[in-house]
Amino acid sequence: MRNVGSRSDAPAVPGIIETLTMGFEVVNRMPLVLALPVALDLLLWLGPKLSVATLGERLAERILAMVAEAGQSAAEGQIGQLVQQIELLRGLARSVNLLALLAPGGFAMASAVPAEQSGLGGQVELVSASQVVLIALGLLLLGIGLACLWLGAIAQQLRDGEVSAPRLLRTVPRYWLSIVGFFAILLGGAMAISLPLMAVATVTQLFVPALGTFLTLFVAVALQLLLIWALLYLSFFADAIVVSEVGPIRAAANSVRVVSSNFWSALGFIIITWVIMRGLHVVWQGLAQAPMGLALAIFGNGYVESGLAAASMLFYRNRIARSTS
Repeated sequence: MRNVGSRSDAPAVPGIIETLTMGFEVVNRMPLVLALPVALDLLLWLGPKLSVATLGERLAERILAMVAEAGQSAAEGQIGQLVQQIELLRGLARSVNLLALLAPGGFAMASAVPAEQSGLGGQVELVSASQVVLIALGLLLLGIGLACLWLGAIAQQLRDGEVSAPRLLRTVPRYWLSIVGFFAILLGGAMAISLPLMAVATVTQLFVPALGTFLTLFVAVALQLLLIWALLYLSFFADAIVVSEVGPIRAAANSVRVVSSNFWSALGFIIITWVIMRGLHVVWQGLAQAPMGLALAIFGNGYVESGLAAASMLFYRNRIARSTS
């Protein structure tokens, strides 16, 4: 009875708006944290462009050759649609800058630089598919490392009231290993479950088409539901890594606990932060049409995403402390 009473007497945790305000106050006290997202966007804007345009052109030519061979047997409308898709592929390949993988979004930093305005420092053509895959993977892993450095600095400010560079540099590799290792295990588990199910559905469709179609649809819906669950209940996974400094399994459990114990407030917080980022992304894209506007968008984006990251950590810290008290 004493535990129940003490918990009911505990002070109320800050609401969503108050938490967001506190997050930006944290950034106002340590503006140096903006240096990393701003520097990354400046690199994407003024640095070199890692282009896959040549590789995309080769792929488009191969597909066009295959279309030409099958031209007599294919319907004219189908060929026209395929040619349009190939042109879209060419345009996408010309606009891609692999350096953007340094800022993939999610829990990592997100860029305010439009794809068509990145890479003003020159163009480096990547002509090998294996080269593209290896560089893309390396840039993505490096982007996660930069995000760990950025988030770790914010978490130190929240936890200790100051940022210690030596301690931060010691802890970042552990954060990186925890995040990369966990998501590698998660991806491997998802593939281990989905691939056999899809194989069974495909074989079933050969012999019992109706049942095979149902199984294929069932697997697709189940995977989408699993993805939605993961996106929701693991929303505070990175916060748990850098704030509580726990391992990946404990961090996942803490995130699930925070969301399940505070479902509606957690859902509201996630939706509001997503709306803010998506809405401001449109604003940044509009400002980016002029160089001065793009510079303003870069600094604005760095400030907002840092404030939202700090708010997410505060939301997690306040509620995990309450759930374990």
